[in-house]
Amino acid sequence: MRGILAVIASVAVGMAAPLLVGQAVDTFRRAPAMGTLVAYGALLVAVALVRGIFTYLQRMTLVSMSRDIENDLRDDLFRHLERLPQTFYHDHPTGDLMARATNDLQAVRMLCGPAIMYSANTVFTAAGSLAFMFAIHPRLSLLALAPMPLVAIATQVFGQRIHVLFEGVQETFSDLSTRVQENLAGLRVVRAYAREAWEESLFARRNDEYVARNRRLILWTSAFHPLLQVLVGVGFVAVLWYGGRLVSGDAITIGEFVTFNFFLAKLIWPMVAIGWVINLVQRGSASLGRIRRVMDIEPAIRDVEPLVRPQRIAGEVLFRDLSFAYGEGQPPALAAVELAVRPGQTVALVGHTGAGKSTLLSLIPRLLDPPPGSLFLDGLPIHQIPLQQLRAAIAMVPQETFLFSVTVAANIALGRPDAGREQ
Repeated sequence: MRGILAVIASVAVGMAAPLLVGQAVDTFRRAPAMGTLVAYGALLVAVALVRGIFTYLQRMTLVSMSRDIENDLRDDLFRHLERLPQTFYHDHPTGDLMARATNDLQAVRMLCGPAIMYSANTVFTAAGSLAFMFAIHPRLSLLALAPMPLVAIATQVFGQRIHVLFEGVQETFSDLSTRVQENLAGLRVVRAYAREAWEESLFARRNDEYVARNRRLILWTSAFHPLLQVLVGVGFVAVLWYGGRLVSGDAITIGEFVTFNFFLAKLIWPMVAIGWVINLVQRGSASLGRIRRVMDIEPAIRDVEPLVRPQRIAGEVLFRDLSFAYGEGQPPALAAVELAVRPGQTVALVGHTGAGKSTLLSLIPRLLDPPPGSLFLDGLPIHQIPLQQLRAAIAMVPQETFLFSVTVAANIALGRPDAGREQ
């Protein structure tokens, strides 16, 4: 609210400048004097200084707010991604998720900050300018507004097209990011099979597609602003013609005509700025939709009441007639498994690739969710134990070694960050 009030104050103070110029012209025309120019010049400088203060306040408030929103949304998105099950990442490449967390978030920030600031500025400037223009001469004002229906039609057509094109650009950027991420992660495999040239050609094709889609988007956005300026310019020419006749017939004074043209010039900025604002809104709404599609996915694996918090987990694991498949209609990865493991007992699962060993072990910490009533820990159904407590009691050494970008010591102590050096 403080930012909007600063916008209103900035616009209100700015409205004084055309009025002062018009009064200065009429006053100087009646009685030319250097003192008149100095006095009105000083007033215009004061108006500019006061308006500058309010403009600074509006930018600091609204742009800072957009940064806070971006920060919170990025935290929420990361927190949500941390809670989604492994099956989600089978369907969503890492590069696509990275694009949503970077490019899409940037577009949403522009929607929440600059778009709001410029749209508010546009609305209040247009309202104030029109009020003063109609007060000077209603028919002249209607003539100046004659191109507005064409402006509205152009805005609708171009805005919709920009929205569709930007969604396509973001999807292509996601594909490009995925290609880079997979190649960097699997660099040893690419080199081992001498596939560098092949991967480079694939990347080049996707990169060319990304550039081509951006060029189509640039074509529409670049044509949008000149078209608006042409439509507004038609109104300006009509005002000069009809306004000149009104001055000749003493219907309005030269000062009023100058003031009218200054307000018309102020009205041109909202007409042109609305194109940029709509561009930001279309980009931001497209990106927000892409982020919301991820945020709206409910974590399949989560705590479900009622929960039981055991004082100590001894480690007795019981599989009772457990069957598991990766999705509806898929063949079972495990079928009717019966297995009991006592605390302290060492058990090895052996079998050929794809037999279900990793699947079975992933069910214990609920990285995959077992069917209800099929897996028990210390006699408790696995779903009744809080996820945090359950996973904190389990040590895992995965097949594929993964190191975070921290020290070796920090990687070793990942599950026990409070452990001492000797531990």
